[in-house]
Amino acid sequence: MRKLRTIKLLCELAIAMEVTESRDASDRYTVEIYDLPVWKYSWLKWRLSRIFRLKSRERTIISLDERFQQLGSDEGEVSIEWDIWSGFIVVSIDKYSENLVIKIRDYLKSKYE
Repeated sequence: MRKLRTIKLLCELAIAMEVTESRDASDRYTVEIYDLPVWKYSWLKWRLSRIFRLKSRERTIISLDERFQQLGSDEGEVSIEWDIWSGFIVVSIDKYSENLVIKIRDYLKSKYE
C-alpha cells in the first residue's frame, strides 16, 4: 500500500506545463502538453480513461518515439498520443468528439497550468 501511495504521489506532482489547443492538418481539434515526459503517458491516459469513462478501441501502439491509442465513450472518440515532437496529445477523431476533447482540455488545464 505504501508503494502505491508513493507512485500516486509521484504521478500527481504538478509541474506547471502549458496546455495548448490547435487543429491538425486534417482539421481535427487537438490539445497538447508539450513538456509532459513519456513516462507520464500511460498514467495520464489511464487517468483520463477513468475520469471520462473512455474504453479502449484498439491496443496501444508503442515505438521508440511515439505512443498512441484510440479510446471512446458515448461522448465521442479520441486518440491519446505521445511523440518526441509534440509531447502529450489528445485528438478528436471527428467533429462530434470535439466537445469531449474540450472537457479533457479543461481538466488538463486545471491540473497542469
